[in-house]
This record gives sequence, structure tokens and C-alpha cells, in this order.
Amino acid sequence: MTAELLPTLLPEIVLALAGVGICLGGAFARHRRRWHDAALVAVVAAAWCLYRFGGVEQFEALRAATGAAGAPWLPPVAIGPWVQFARWFALGAAALLLLMRGGPDRAAGEAEYVGSLLLLTVGVMLAAAAEDLVLLFAALELVSIPTYLLLGLGRSDAPGREAAVKYFILSVIASAVLVYGLAFLYGATGSTRLPEMAAAFAAGASGRLVALGLIVTIVALAFRLTAVPMHFYAPDVYEGTSHANAALLSIVPKATGVFVLGRLLIEVVPLQAELSWRLLFASAVCSMTLGNLLALRQENVRRMLAYSSIAQSGYMLVGLCAALAGLGGAGEGAAADWNGAAAVLFYLAVYAVAVVGVFASLSAVERGGRIDRIDQLAGLAYSRPWMAAALAVSLFSLTGLPPLAGFWGKLFLFGSALAVAVDPAASPGAAKLFVALAIIGVLNAAVAAAYYLRIAAVMYFRRPSATDSHAKAAETGSSAHTAATVKPRPGDHVSGPALAALCAAVLAVVLGLLAGPLHEAARRATPSDPLPPAARAAHHTP
Repeated sequence: MTAELLPTLLPEIVLALAGVGICLGGAFARHRRRWHDAALVAVVAAAWCLYRFGGVEQFEALRAATGAAGAPWLPPVAIGPWVQFARWFALGAAALLLLMRGGPDRAAGEAEYVGSLLLLTVGVMLAAAAEDLVLLFAALELVSIPTYLLLGLGRSDAPGREAAVKYFILSVIASAVLVYGLAFLYGATGSTRLPEMAAAFAAGASGRLVALGLIVTIVALAFRLTAVPMHFYAPDVYEGTSHANAALLSIVPKATGVFVLGRLLIEVVPLQAELSWRLLFASAVCSMTLGNLLALRQENVRRMLAYSSIAQSGYMLVGLCAALAGLGGAGEGAAADWNGAAAVLFYLAVYAVAVVGVFASLSAVERGGRIDRIDQLAGLAYSRPWMAAALAVSLFSLTGLPPLAGFWGKLFLFGSALAVAVDPAASPGAAKLFVALAIIGVLNAAVAAAYYLRIAAVMYFRRPSATDSHAKAAETGSSAHTAATVKPRPGDHVSGPALAALCAAVLAVVLGLLAGPLHEAARRATPSDPLPPAARAAHHTP
């Protein structure tokens, strides 16, 4: 790495130094509020550095200056529009998760928790920007390893430890499978650098070896996306961990998988786009259908949201399918408005906001006991009206009700599938498949509305009874005096989770009413079409 590249990576450097410093400092000084505030300051400082020094223009200027000097420059990272969107997303998600963690009632290990969260954020940013398979894998592990620690710190009881161990074992297996898949891609090209691999694939590298590597890599990354066939861990882990950790698992690994999968499939192996989108097509249909149907049967709220997370991954894969199937097609005008990659980025942002709103609201109302069952939320609209409103808005956004942000997210995703179907360059078989994909997505969104709106109905149309409370307490082993029935005492302050829930609800409304700027940013972040003219014709040959 050249010294000139350091200013470009200053946001990651600031977060890494702050994360390590907070973890080390927490071993000697147990000032919980101090470390939490220091982490927030580090995120703000990293955002300023990203705005001031880490832009695409600065990186391109550095690349041009190095090329003019005549010296070969092989940077370990590349900063493009897709990567820049990922870096801003990581910082925004970190800020919301830290805000959700705030408040005076922090648990022990606060320094380790917020320090690990900063290091995890660095991993997301580096995974999106990596130009080498070795750095890519190291960055993915920088996401995974702090997650193990965060799950261990979230709950110290037996279910919490069980959730942490399950996630650890299965994540290690998924990482091993990913290395196996990347090894096939390396074997087909003889290089670990993504630009050199892309050039080798464009020149006609071994098709069967590439196909095998792609299949294994997609299956491994499906673990981070919580998509079929690597979805099975989610319900048990979500049920056993805390609300804050469930929010983290819903956002960070999923976003990392989207950013990495998008770069690999669109920029590195575009000539294998048909194989890729067909694999993602099957995973999208299975994830949407399985996740939504099983969520209907759940009484545990976090378990229900885990199946919802599986279904949400299916929606995102719809956009990736459309982006891959549209490679080499029209890239301007109306087609660009329904670009699948832009739809995925937009939906990922609004999904993260809604998920934080849901889990932060649940965390904020836990005052007299744990919120595990949906029935424990009965009457929340009467005891905590603001929290009930914030939770309802976030649930409505996940449902896709207008005018909230989630409506536009689903509209862009399903619209991108229909745009592929009406593309003149698409084969008749592909057009029918994408029409079916859009219809399946809409039907699944209708099914999801049933369990999202059920929670809202429980909050607003049911009052808790003492008999039901004691019965549920005996069944779950929790206190009968649940959080939903406890009214705030005079002089109570607004906790961190409550503030995060209200901020997320406001963002869901604002992004719904003013969706244009975010969608335009997502469109600008979309990778350019990498297919050359000759390959473009072959790609669309029926």
C-alpha cells in the first residue's frame, strides 16, 4: 500500500483505532457512558473524513497521478460509486445501532461492545472495497469475529450463550465453504486480484471451474444474507439473543453479503450472469415463500422477525437477479429508472431503518420483563403511545404500505423484475420467469402484511388481562408484569432505544415522502455495464 492511499482510507483508520482503543481502555476504566459517547464521536469523525478525503474523485485523482508517473500501482482497495455507497451505509447503520445501544441502563462490557461494533463497521467497508480475494476474506472475517463477541455480550443467560455458539459454529462452516468457492475462482484465473480475474474471465477462463466456484461462493454468501439454503440458523439465534443483536444480525451481515455479491457477480464474472441469476432466482423464490409462510405461525416476536428477515433477503435477491439479467441491455432512459442494482441499494437502506425501528421499539418497552411473545405487546398503544406509534410505522414500512419508504423499495424491486421481462433483448423464457418472479414477490408481500399488521392490531385493539399475563408468564418463565403494561414514571428520560425508534420512524416517513434523492444516489452507485459489445450479443442470445 502506498502512503498516498492512506488519506482515502482515513475513515476506516479512524474507526479501527477508536475500536481498538475503546476495547483496551474498557479493561482499565469502566465508564460506560464515556466509551459509548467516544464511539459515536468516532463515527462522526469517520463520516467527516469520508466526506473530506475518501471520495471517488480523490481516489481517481490518485490513480491518474500514479499512472502518469509510469509506476505500476496495484492498490488493495478500489473506491467506486458502489463502494462509496457501502461505506456511507456502514457508517449510518453503525450510528443507528450505537444510538439504539445508548441510555443510562447499559450492561457490563459496554466498552467491548461498542469497540467491537466499530471494528465490525470497518470490516463492512473493507469488504465492499477489497480488490483482492485475500483482503476480501480477511474483511469478511473482520465482520464475523466481532459479531461472535457481540452475541456473547448481548445476553449472558443460557439461551444467549446457545445463540452465540450456534452462530459461531455455523459461521465458521460458511467461511470454510466460501474459501473453497473462492479457491475455484482463483484456480480458473491464476490470480487473486479482482481486476485480473475479471480480465481472465472476459478472455474465456475455464467455464466449468468458474461455474463450480460461483455455485459454492453464492451458497456460502447466502449465510450472510440469511437466504435459502443457508437460512436455518436464524430463528434459533434471533430467539436466543437480545433485540439489539437481532437488529445487528438483520442488517450488517446481510448488507455485507449484498455488497460483496454485487461486486463479484456484476463486475468480476458478468459473462456468467445467466447462471448467477438463475441460482439467485431459485433462492429468492424459496426465501420469500418459506420465510413468510413460517412467520405466520410464530408467537415469539424475535422468531417471527427472523423468518421475516429470510423473506426480506428474498426480496433483495429479486433486484440482484434483475441486475444480472439486464447486463448488456438498455442502460439509459426508462430502463435505468428500474435498475435492479439500484433497487437493491435503495431497499437495503430503507430496510435497515425499519428494522432498527422495530427492534429499538421492542427494546425500549422492556421495563418490567422481557418482550418475547407477541401477546405481551397487548395494550402498548395505551401505556406507551409514542413507542407503539414508532413500532407501527416501522412495521408498516416493512409491509410496504404507502407513503412509507418500504413501499418505494418494493416498487423498485418488483419493477426491476418487470423491466427485464419487457426488455426486447431478453429471451422469451427469461421474460416469463421474471414476470412470475414479480408476481410471486407481490403475493409474498401480501402474505407478510398479515403478520406485520397482526402486531399492530395487538397493540391497538387488545388490552392485556391479568389472567393472560400470568398464563403467558408461567409458559415463558418471565415476569407477569410485562414491559408493555408498565407506564413511564414522571420524570423518566428518553432512553437510547426509544430515541433510536423515534428517529427510525421519522426516517421511514421522510424517505417515503422524499424518496427521490436516495434513489438517485443508489442509481449513481450502480456498477457500470462491464460486458463488451461482442460478449453483449452472446449474452442475450436465446
